Amino acid sequence: MVKNKQTFFLSIPVHERRITVASLISLMRLLLAPLVAFAIIKGQWAVAGFLFLVAALSDVLDGAVARFFNQKTFLGEWLDALADKVLIVCSFTALLIRHCAPTWFLSLVLVRELALIGGAWWYYCQHGHFSLEPMPLAKVSMTLYVGTILLMLFCQQSAYLDGFPYYLMMMVTSCCAFVSLMQRCYQGIKLMFRIPVKEM
Repeated sequence: MVKNKQTFFLSIPVHERRITVASLISLMRLLLAPLVAFAIIKGQWAVAGFLFLVAALSDVLDGAVARFFNQKTFLGEWLDALADKVLIVCSFTALLIRHCAPTWFLSLVLVRELALIGGAWWYYCQHGHFSLEPMPLAKVSMTLYVGTILLMLFCQQSAYLDGFPYYLMMMVTSCCAFVSLMQRCYQGIKLMFRIPVKEM
């Protein structure tokens, strides 16, 4: 464990922080996030949908490229996770500004994401490093986020806002997001008390 946060990144082996094709794809997704948010705020639903779809597909592509070309690195994983969070937060914040969905739903998602980011930052400040350990339910939540945002953008474009699938998707996404947040909180408590964490 590295106590000095300023030297944490430099302590990572050079091959783990090299720039790869996969990390460049993640960086592209990170740069697309504010463009998606801007298009949503401007009400350009088709443009927002296209940009978001490209960003979502890049999430699949960077992982495939990293595995196929053996380009898995710490920097790549970090950029991938950061790009996912920024894309989701930017998209749901823009949807909240445009009142595209019930406030309770958008607020729940944003609170969850900001709580996870805050928790990761707190752990990093305390220990000088943090883990990017994946959780299956978190991946399911991310998939549901993507599907929900695409559905919302489609509904805005087609003015189809009162359908059952629209609200069903929000309810399923909300339940999954809440449960995965509780899992992360449980994991954080175990880390806090130095109890070995098993993969969930």
